[in-house]
Formats: sequence, C-alpha cells, structure tokens
Amino acid sequence: MSGRYRPPRGTKDFLSGEAYTSVFLENKAREIFYLYGYREVRLPLIESKDIFIRSLGENTEVVEKQIFEISSRENLCLRPEATAQIVRAYIGHSLYLQRLVKLFYIGPMFRGERPQKGRFRQFHHIGAEAIGEKDPLLDTELIGLAEKLLVSFEVKDFYLEINSLGCEEDKNRFKSLLKKKLADDRVRSLLCENCQKRFFANPLRILDCKEANCRKVVNSLDIGNSYLCKSCLSYFEQVCSLLDKRGISYKVNPWLVRGLDYYTQIVFEFNSDNLGSQKAVGAGGRYDGLVRELGGPDKAGCGFALGLERILLLRKLEKFSSLKVFIAYTSSELKNKAFELLAKLRDEGISSDMGFKFSSLKSQLRYAQKLGVEFVVILGEEELKNNQVSLRDMKASSQERFSLDRLIDFLKEGKKC
Repeated sequence: MSGRYRPPRGTKDFLSGEAYTSVFLENKAREIFYLYGYREVRLPLIESKDIFIRSLGENTEVVEKQIFEISSRENLCLRPEATAQIVRAYIGHSLYLQRLVKLFYIGPMFRGERPQKGRFRQFHHIGAEAIGEKDPLLDTELIGLAEKLLVSFEVKDFYLEINSLGCEEDKNRFKSLLKKKLADDRVRSLLCENCQKRFFANPLRILDCKEANCRKVVNSLDIGNSYLCKSCLSYFEQVCSLLDKRGISYKVNPWLVRGLDYYTQIVFEFNSDNLGSQKAVGAGGRYDGLVRELGGPDKAGCGFALGLERILLLRKLEKFSSLKVFIAYTSSELKNKAFELLAKLRDEGISSDMGFKFSSLKSQLRYAQKLGVEFVVILGEEELKNNQVSLRDMKASSQERFSLDRLIDFLKEGKKC
C-alpha cells in the first residue's frame, strides 16, 4: 500500500479524548438549555438549497462559494447553518400558532471553506433560536445564555462585541452610507477583488472581509450609528442597558454586521484572540424578517450558535475512562472464569473489561493503567480456590482480597461491607 487514507481535507477525526469532551460539553449544554426552557430539535443534514439562498443572501460568501451541493436535479445541499432550516421547520409544522417557541440544536454543519485553524468544512454548532416575540429582554436572555454556556465550558479570555444593524430601512441607509464612505476610487482600489464586487452588489459584506487591506480600510471609516432610526436606536440602548444590569461586559463594534443577510437590529459575537484570524467562538443576532421571507407569518426571531471545534481549541480535554474495573488473570486457563466474572459485573451495572489475549500480569496492569480504570480485579488460582479475588486500587496502589459477593457490593457502593 503506497499511502494511508486520511480524513478529507477540512475535516477531522474525533478520537476518544475529543469525542468524550464533545459529548461532555453537549450534555452540559443540554442541561443549561433545559434550565432556560429551550427544547431540542434534530433536523436533516440535507436541505433545499433555495432556503439558504433566500435567507443568507445570494451575494454572501456562504452561498457564492461554500455550499456543498449534493443534487443539482433536486436542488439539495448539505446544511451550512441551522437558523434558516429551523425557521423552515417552524413554518412547516405551524409552530407559529404558539406564542413563543424556544428551540436548541446540536449537530454538524458543512461549508466548502479554505481550511485553517478553527475553520473546517465539517464543523459542529451548539445553538438556540427564540421565535415569535420581540423584546430587549429576550435578546439579553440569549446573549446571557450564550455567555453562560461558554463559562460552563471553561472557555477563558473570550469577550463580547455587539452592534445594531437596525430595521430594513436602516440597513438600506447603512449601505448607502458605506457606499458614500467608499465612493473615492483611490480608497476603493485598496479593497480586495471580491470586495470591489461587493461594493456594487452588497456593500455590507465588505465589513466581513478578513483581508488585511480591507480590514485597514474598514477600520478607518467613521460609521457610528447615524443610520439607525429612533426606534431601533432605542431598542439597542435598552439591550445595552440590560446587559449592564446583568453584569455582562461588552464592546460596541460599529463594523460588526455578521456574514448573513437575514440579520436585523441586534448582532453579536463572542471572540477570542487565542484563535488567530478566525476569532469568533460564537455569534448570533435578531432576524425579524426571516420567517416572512421563507413564506410564514410576520414573526420576530433571534438566536446564536457556538462553534464546538473552536471551543475545543480553547479548553483542556476531559480525562476519559468509561471503565471502572479491569479484570486481570494469572494464567490462560482462567480466561473463561474471567469472562464469567466480566459478564456478572456488567449485569450489575459495573463498567468493566478484560484482555482477551493472555499476557503477563505485569503487562495487564500496565494496560489497565493506560485505560485509566479505578480498580483491577486479579483472578489467581489460589484465590479462586477460596472463592476470592484480589482487588487493586490503581490510584492508592493498594491491594486486598475480597469474596466475590463482597466484591460486587464494594464496587457498587464504593465501600466495604
């Protein structure tokens, strides 16, 4: 064989440490979501491409370059994000008949991105959506919920940035203001080729560009919030005031627009400078026109998503061992006895395993240590004659004999009988 097969570029294998930590974080997220009254949904990985074109915007980078199309005949693709898909389900299942629907999801997304640190073609989101009502308290709840998740995940050194895009009329004023600021050909010539196209198609996308020259041009613009109408400015100020009262630190970033067209009013990002250029750990915002855009009634909505892979880059992996007991045996003739005891322990709900190829006791103990088990049960000829086994506490490096009945009680209760 000339070479080894590797995972496709832009994907990764989650082995025991990362897989265990991922499940650990996902289960912790579920506990917190349930605490806030959110219910889990699981939606297909494949979806109609039209949903994302209509919701994300034809001129967004996701739609133009990153969608994985899997059937041009049926117009199907792998989902690049979940918000539009959840809105599709919200409409299709008439969930709008309820006053407020609070949903969360955990699962893989797919984008044809250029792989780099923290940026994959298959990645996982932990996210939430609240659809049906509009209130600054709800925006504050979602931002606080996202922060609570990151804190519970033991992510360090992250910070929150927030902005308001305003209503649709405000967004149009924002685009006009941006075009005016970039009208000078000398200034616009400093932009990358893609951003020069975006200037005419959708100038807000220029603010998303990560190219160094484009960032320099954008940072030199004095934008402020003059494009906001009185109502949207008031809403933004109310959210900021509520965050202050909650003790949630934030920075207003006038260039923050997020990369998807469905956002209106509040947008926010949780960032970390420890991730390099892809610094967003999670992000979200309000999308009050999306339900209507996808064929439903005029219902407000807001939500966020956190990137699992980026969270894993910012915290230690959990120590993993699914086993409490390893059974070692001192001769190959005792293998069947060891297997019988293994079945008995498992029947009693005690996580256990054994080696199926006989090796020296020393070798078996080394293997048990690598597995990270708490105890090793040692079966020897002499002990079994007296219906006993030796139990080795791997952490304390101590060992004593137990009858088989006392052994099971001890392992189940964690104390001697």
